[in-house]
Amino acid sequence: MNNQKLGYRFHWLGVAVVAVMLVVGLMACRTADIRSKTIKIPDVKSEAARVVVSNSLAQLEGVIGPSIHFEAGTVTVTYDSMKLALKNMEFAIADAGFSANDTPANAAKRAALPASLRD
Repeated sequence: MNNQKLGYRFHWLGVAVVAVMLVVGLMACRTADIRSKTIKIPDVKSEAARVVVSNSLAQLEGVIGPSIHFEAGTVTVTYDSMKLALKNMEFAIADAGFSANDTPANAAKRAALPASLRD
């Protein structure tokens, strides 16, 4: 067998290996990574405040569902970490006027809340 034919066969062998690796790689790609995180929200003490926080989280792409626990002063959020990070959720809550973990509430938004939500 001459060198040209041997080189031709190795070329197609390389193409086949790359194709198999590509198919396996695509099958292994994750399209979602569902996680749950608990965020401290000490300012949320009423049903109306719960609704405000829930609505602020619901506007974020990737949030699947928040569950607020008044007694503990927390919210557990189930979300897709491929679309959203914990800081995004903290900032959304803070922008609604409530502290979230170490992220302080947006002062202007907090002042704009009805007095019943600020107490």
